[in-house]
Amino acid sequence: MALTDQLDLRALYEGGTVAAMIAVPAGLLGRILSDRDEDFGWLWILVVAVLIGLVLGSGVAAWRQEKGLPLTHGVITGVGTFVVVQAIGVVVELIAGDSINWPRIASSLLLSLMAGTVGGVLGSLLLNNGAPPSRR
Repeated sequence: MALTDQLDLRALYEGGTVAAMIAVPAGLLGRILSDRDEDFGWLWILVVAVLIGLVLGSGVAAWRQEKGLPLTHGVITGVGTFVVVQAIGVVVELIAGDSINWPRIASSLLLSLMAGTVGGVLGSLLLNNGAPPSRR
């Protein structure tokens, strides 16, 4: 059985949408502000907002899936959202002639993996504690 047969694509879409709606604006704002020469000591708040968005989106995917794989759906949502957004960012940086900060990308990937795992666990807890999502 192929992996795509084991995934609830609608749940991944719903979770990815939630994650992107929160994480992308916070990430873009953080990126714009960090590129300036000014010292923004509060920039970490935007990093936390990105992680919260990834956790919430991953939790939605884990909670809404109907395949019995909440953790898998959470991790795929967190990492998948990161990969899509980061790929666009890398293309934009290459077009602009900017250098790519690979260590930052690698550390962000690990944070996205952790956020997806936390979201997957939270979604699983919701399912196990009798909070079923509304059926489509």
